[in-house]
Amino acid sequence: MQQNPVTLTEKLRVHFREVFNVLDIVGIATYLASFILKAVTPREAEMPISGELTQHNVYHIISIIAFLLLGLRIIQVCEVSMKTGPKIIMIGKMMVDFILFLFLIAIFLITYGICSQALQTPNQDKVSGFSLYNVILLPALNVFGEIGLEDMQASFIEGHCTTGEGTCEDADIETLLATNTVASTHYYFLQILMFLYLLFVNVLLLNLLIAIFSNTYETIESEAAKIWKVQWCAVVVEFKHKQPLPNPFSLIWYLVFTIRWCVTKLQCRKCEPCIQETEVAPDIDYYDLHMKEAEARENYSIQKEEEDEEGDIRKSLKFIKDKLMISQLNAVQSAPTMRSMSVDQSELLVRDIKHHSIHRDARKSPYIGSDIQRTLLADRNVPWEVAFPYNPPDFTEPDILKNTDKFTVDPSNTGNMIGAFNKVVEIDGDKVDRVSFCGTYQVVEGLPLNPRGRTGLSGRGQLNRWGPNQTAEPIVTRWARDLNDNQIILNGHPVLEFVGIFLKESRKWAIPGGPIRHGEQLTTALKREFGEDALGSTEMGTEQKEHVRVMLKEHLALGIAVYKGYVDDPRNTDNAWVESHAINYHDGLGTSFSRFPLRASTAGESLSAEWITLDRNLDLYGNHEWILEKVCFHRHAYNPFSTSAKKQLPVVAT
Repeated sequence: MQQNPVTLTEKLRVHFREVFNVLDIVGIATYLASFILKAVTPREAEMPISGELTQHNVYHIISIIAFLLLGLRIIQVCEVSMKTGPKIIMIGKMMVDFILFLFLIAIFLITYGICSQALQTPNQDKVSGFSLYNVILLPALNVFGEIGLEDMQASFIEGHCTTGEGTCEDADIETLLATNTVASTHYYFLQILMFLYLLFVNVLLLNLLIAIFSNTYETIESEAAKIWKVQWCAVVVEFKHKQPLPNPFSLIWYLVFTIRWCVTKLQCRKCEPCIQETEVAPDIDYYDLHMKEAEARENYSIQKEEEDEEGDIRKSLKFIKDKLMISQLNAVQSAPTMRSMSVDQSELLVRDIKHHSIHRDARKSPYIGSDIQRTLLADRNVPWEVAFPYNPPDFTEPDILKNTDKFTVDPSNTGNMIGAFNKVVEIDGDKVDRVSFCGTYQVVEGLPLNPRGRTGLSGRGQLNRWGPNQTAEPIVTRWARDLNDNQIILNGHPVLEFVGIFLKESRKWAIPGGPIRHGEQLTTALKREFGEDALGSTEMGTEQKEHVRVMLKEHLALGIAVYKGYVDDPRNTDNAWVESHAINYHDGLGTSFSRFPLRASTAGESLSAEWITLDRNLDLYGNHEWILEKVCFHRHAYNPFSTSAKKQLPVVAT
């Protein structure tokens, strides 16, 4: 909390932060100057009969300026109105844009003005007309349509006349251009120059200014109510402590206030309690209100976003409890209250809400690895319950259809596939699981429907199975360490490293993982996928594969379930989608997983496999950023993806 200004310098600094207070001072000073000048001007000199600049002319101009400034001061009163208040803010914001525009147009204007005058008067060192009027004012008038072609031709004839026998007065532009090659060259070049000048200024710069003003208008208009409340409060508080008379009659009030202050000071010298009473701060902290007003003007959009996020958390606690299957994850049955949450918990809940809202990556066009364009969908049309004309394109990767192994890839006809939708069926001793983590999904005309809604594309895309395609994602982590083998600490939490693979097609970092085969145990799939993606086991010999299998069995034995559910994956379609088992294996001492010989398979989907330090600048695939953030939460590690995370230098743990 900032304190009230005490010294005169601080009070003046606060006072002059307001533009209208500056107008007050300048307007009153200008009026006083005109008043004094009027008083000292002799009566006989008040009539401006002669053409000379007299004392009366100066007084007259200063009076006009004073009236103009004091008239503009009335604008602040308009800020109280909800209709005109935001418009005043728009004018202030647009003035900043207008100053930049003036700088740009001045470059064109002055450059054209100098070149124009140089082409019109090439034979004279000094011409009476060569002034700021010709260099600046005339080009500025050209912008508003005042071309002044006759005056320009007259100046052109005078500047190119070479004789002193009176031919300049008798010459016309056609004769001059026909008899003087230099003049004709300069004249036509001047016409081209004027055309380019008007083209750039009138068409390009003026339309740019209009576009900037339109953007400012839309931005302020969308927050008109909030801006008006801030302005209304500020004006009411300010005028409560201001003089009751308008300018320039406020001089009388200031005079009365000064006399009253002097009398009070003289009386209080004999009275100590009176001095103490006058030193009590007013009930209204004007300085604090002023600072809050300035902050609100700059950050009102950020405040609105934070309020919306907090409202989303309150409204979505029941949604999270029902949709995240808290009971399956052995969580507490009752959702935590807002007051009992920490900042990290609240922020994680916000990201959970966004993650479990309508999918977005699954609606991106074109479909990944192809030129197939999805049907564009507004958010309101994504749920299947919303009825509207919908005929998406159908696409299934041709290479997938070539695979005839029913335990690996489903056939194009769902009637010939093994198992049944929404059921776990045992076939030849192997379980075929087609149950979704999202609950029971709809099956319409023999095709399953994505539980998150429409994606703009039917078929299977690049996915092997109809309905849920369950994947295993082993997240192998350790603590990041410096050269002295000490943990790196940021914001009081240790920093994590994870084994990541760099994908060839998307050029993004990802967690190793892949589809779970029918009849395959989850633990077996996790070890197999990590070995294939991060260790290159598919290209190893029999002896090396056995060595890797033993290592994985030893070190990937105990892990924690980080996430189990739907994945907003760009490969998803209306009839096939990805669901993930994300299990975290952590090496707290940093001695076990460091022995893994990380390398990517040349025939696989990745280019490399490395230990990657978690950083907010990582470009991660799909929902992997959200999954890694949950790992940070479970491991009490530094979360670089949090909006509250601040950049710090690493601190060595003690």
